[in-house]
Amino acid sequence: MNGSSQPKSKVIPVEVEWKGGKLVEAKIRDIRLTMDAPPFEGEERKSLGPSATESFMAALGRCHMMSILKAAEDEGVEIKALKARLEGVVERKDPEETGFKQSTWRFKDITINLEMVSDADDREIARVLRESHKYCTVGNAVRDGISGKYGKVEIKKS
Repeated sequence: MNGSSQPKSKVIPVEVEWKGGKLVEAKIRDIRLTMDAPPFEGEERKSLGPSATESFMAALGRCHMMSILKAAEDEGVEIKALKARLEGVVERKDPEETGFKQSTWRFKDITINLEMVSDADDREIARVLRESHKYCTVGNAVRDGISGKYGKVEIKKS
């Protein structure tokens, strides 16, 4: 055992249901999150929620923020306020590059800009940021790459 009473892995369930058009509802514990696509240029509709891409970036930002606060606590550094602004760069990959029938979009880069209030010096903040990376599950998945696959597929006839 690694000295911890916590299990080596756990399953985190999230249920996602298509609601028609580009609307999807995610059920996370007792919380419902409506996700939509932003209106295309010239489209006469209002978005009912963030896109999957925006939700992913928000999850990454939240994960890094909590990781920074945990690392600061561990290092004895007080952070009085913290704000993150994420900028994701996506690029289009053409069918020749991907082997798919149509173009797809992929993240090329995500930058996390931080604004914090703290009396700590630059060296202490750098140490906190260096240590924070080990805590962020979402950030570690992005950095290390994860496998994604379809599990059971149940088909019901209408």
